[in-house]
Amino acid sequence: MYWFAASSHSNFEELVQKWKSALKHCAYVHENHGDLFPYSLPGPLEDREWIKMGIQLIYKFMESRSLVYKELEKVIWGRMLLKDTKKLSLAEQTSWLESFHNIVCYLAPKSTHFFDWQIRARLFLSVLHFNKNTSRSQATTAQRRPQFSISYPKGRKDDAIAKDVKVKQSFGYVDELMDELLLYRETYPSYKCALDVATVNKGRVVPPSVADQANRQEKENIVQQHIDRFNNH
Repeated sequence: MYWFAASSHSNFEELVQKWKSALKHCAYVHENHGDLFPYSLPGPLEDREWIKMGIQLIYKFMESRSLVYKELEKVIWGRMLLKDTKKLSLAEQTSWLESFHNIVCYLAPKSTHFFDWQIRARLFLSVLHFNKNTSRSQATTAQRRPQFSISYPKGRKDDAIAKDVKVKQSFGYVDELMDELLLYRETYPSYKCALDVATVNKGRVVPPSVADQANRQEKENIVQQHIDRFNNH
């Protein structure tokens, strides 16, 4: 699916035709996919049993294969799936965004309440850590050979795969933050003065709380409305 999106060059109709062609590929048919994607070259494939496209077959033992084709067609050609397929990103993946969200969830977990200035600080710290470590190079051995680790994903059963071992994470931004903190501590007599200066310099505006935005009413009026409504019943 990613190759379909990346090779369509922003042509969503071509993307849909390529995705729908996956059904025919399962039956070893590589032509008549559509006007924008008429045929495909699958390359060398090992021997295997292909799904039969025929609906009415003579031999009873082959009817199940035709049923499999029809069931697969319901999935690949599903109306909602084809509608969502047109919204696929043609050039990007969301793996980096997911990695950033993992850092945010670690530094600012949703299970803990943070005030505005606290959540801002934790989000900024997440950005600093992500930007500092998102493009780490592959680690090497003493002989300058690239390092790999072996993994056994459940989806591949017993097949092992090699993964690049990245260099260790860097936390140099913490030292820079500490230097700035000490500078503020030595420059200003109190925390409040330093916070006021930092707020003005960075243009930080603290939004009002949700409770302050509520339309508060007099308690006596609310109680009286309740009593009047009860008496009317």
